[in-house]
Amino acid sequence: MMSNREAYLCAVVEHKKPDFVPDYFQSAVFCGASGETFDNGPAGGGFDGFGVKWAATESAGGAGVPLANPIVLKDITAWEDVVRFPDIDRFDWKGLAEQQLYGVDRGEKVIEYHSLNAQFLRITHLMGFADGLCAFFEEPEACRALASAISDYKIRCIERAAEYFNPEIYVAYDDVASQQNPFLSPSLYRDIILPEHKRVNDAARAYGMYPVLHMCGHCESLVEYFIVQPVRNRAFAVHIPLGSDDVCKIIIAIRSSKNCGSATFFLFGIRFHKSSFLSFSQVIYSVLFSQYD
Repeated sequence: MMSNREAYLCAVVEHKKPDFVPDYFQSAVFCGASGETFDNGPAGGGFDGFGVKWAATESAGGAGVPLANPIVLKDITAWEDVVRFPDIDRFDWKGLAEQQLYGVDRGEKVIEYHSLNAQFLRITHLMGFADGLCAFFEEPEACRALASAISDYKIRCIERAAEYFNPEIYVAYDDVASQQNPFLSPSLYRDIILPEHKRVNDAARAYGMYPVLHMCGHCESLVEYFIVQPVRNRAFAVHIPLGSDDVCKIIIAIRSSKNCGSATFFLFGIRFHKSSFLSFSQVIYSVLFSQYD
């Protein structure tokens, strides 16, 4: 019988059927994320390294959310003069790793490094959500340039994560979809965000990490672009937290894709009711494995 770690890696990384559906919380250690205070602000709220102010909200379970004021970037075309990236070399990476990996048995646990606020989210954090969305439509070239600079910054963070955490998995968070539809049209996602997602994923692979993209919301129309990201022998996964009834829509989109194949694996966190979010521990592996048989 496989261990939880072995079952998790078997399913998510090797794309094979495990002996059982692994419990995420028994299989993996969650690192990075809000611990990157330069990217998410300090615990309890405050300013991040970009100058965006965050607040801890009760509705988000205490997680930090960016506030609408102050606005850091009012004109996307002026981003090179306005946006200042955090000096990540001043951050205590060693201290964070020691704290988050304390007592962890790497023989029993998969180490995951979670990086929040990827390209789409960071642009909307800097500009405010409404103005950020308008910028993608009105100034796509400037958005493309800023997204590329954000990727450069994220890749530098990947280098530090590799050095101090040596994780097996890298999870990037970019919620490009809402509870109804993507925030961007498929063409805008393909032209502006997709190349940067792929570049960061390739950097993670280069440092020995398996890339996972976390995207909340109804992103059925973007599934085709998730699937075309991998190349031969370079697997990829997408984590999509949705209501249990909505998962079927994503499955239909996956099966309808002309590029559907074993290079991409989808993990679903299923919300059955308000008090129960089961995350990876109830991943519906069995539904999707038939495409790999």
